[in-house]
Amino acid sequence: MWEAATVCLGEDAETRAPWLSLNTGQYGSFRLLARQEPAIITMQFYRANLSQRIAFDPGCRKAPPSPECPAFEDVYEELNGTVPIGVGVMEEEEQPAEAAAIPAADVCHDPLHWSGAKNLTIDVKGLTRTFRLSTPYAPRPCRRPVHGPVCGVGPPMTAAPLLIYWHGCNGHMPLLDYNLQISKLEEEANTRGYFLITPVGTRLGVGDGEYGWNSDGINCASEDADDISFFEQLLAFAKSELCLEERRIYLAGFSTGAFLTYGLACRFPDAIAGAAAVAGGLGRPFYKTCSNSMHGAVPIHSFHSLADPDVPYNGTVVWASQEEMNQLWRRRNGCDGSENSTVTFESDTTQCVRWACPDAPVDSCALKAIDHCWYGGRSGGFASCTVRPGDVDATKTIFDAWDAARV
Repeated sequence: MWEAATVCLGEDAETRAPWLSLNTGQYGSFRLLARQEPAIITMQFYRANLSQRIAFDPGCRKAPPSPECPAFEDVYEELNGTVPIGVGVMEEEEQPAEAAAIPAADVCHDPLHWSGAKNLTIDVKGLTRTFRLSTPYAPRPCRRPVHGPVCGVGPPMTAAPLLIYWHGCNGHMPLLDYNLQISKLEEEANTRGYFLITPVGTRLGVGDGEYGWNSDGINCASEDADDISFFEQLLAFAKSELCLEERRIYLAGFSTGAFLTYGLACRFPDAIAGAAAVAGGLGRPFYKTCSNSMHGAVPIHSFHSLADPDVPYNGTVVWASQEEMNQLWRRRNGCDGSENSTVTFESDTTQCVRWACPDAPVDSCALKAIDHCWYGGRSGGFASCTVRPGDVDATKTIFDAWDAARV
């Protein structure tokens, strides 16, 4: 994650204390590698700061330290604190061959993944699985007050929440770009300072088959794909490699991804802080298992069209209805059936209600006369999913709720 660079330094004629000047106040974080010769020193800097290059001002070579040519110790820092190089003569034995190591586990100060989005792979029971990691940009504070409060942006240095988003079963390409454009989740996550992991489903069948999940009620994936274990591996990855606020891990899913989201919430209530399901449900066999044999509260948001042609609001012979899903989570979250719901959003097209159950709330939004869509998102090229005045914005709603619930 570090890259080496060679930087020229000036030296005070009497003390031989080195200094350098920078072309911007928003510079990266540096650490000493080795002294090569009196006026050359090897540094390290973060990849994302390549555009903020260190510049040596030849006029500083003979000038004493000043605001224009600051003393070297005033600008020479590393992520875990100021390197104690002093301002006096730097004897040869005082020059370490390597910088003081930052603990590998301290991913908040020595991040393994820079801000932006990239695809990664992970082994799940012998099957290589792919996911997209989106890391938000956060202010990176200066180590010395003289430089001001902020010296640039990069990965979070304080623990940040995580959303894992399970796309629907489809073959629209590019797969993740299409689904993230529709939901607007990546944009919102970046704006609000969340990590976002978007797993990639496996292909159903061969050739031009769609990509999806082996979820509880719909199988739209390769037979050998274990998506429950995939989730567990993603959790392990996030906890070991991200500056993660572990109390704030959320799930969201669309269509078959919503089926999987419900199934994971049933199985791992202690691992997640909330789940949002858009146009999904559960197969009836696992619905009974989750309702009768599993326990643990999870804050739930659901969004479903009364006219959904693909996952009917009123359920089918094989899928639970949306009202049955609401009842399941009310029971799981401590409601006894006597509680009244409160309307939280109402328009010509949408009504959202909340049951304030003792252990966790249950929120459910029903929309009129609209297709199988990510509600309030982009249409994805389907006129029947065009957002109408009055439609609830599912993405904004869930992030608002999760941010408001933060302790």
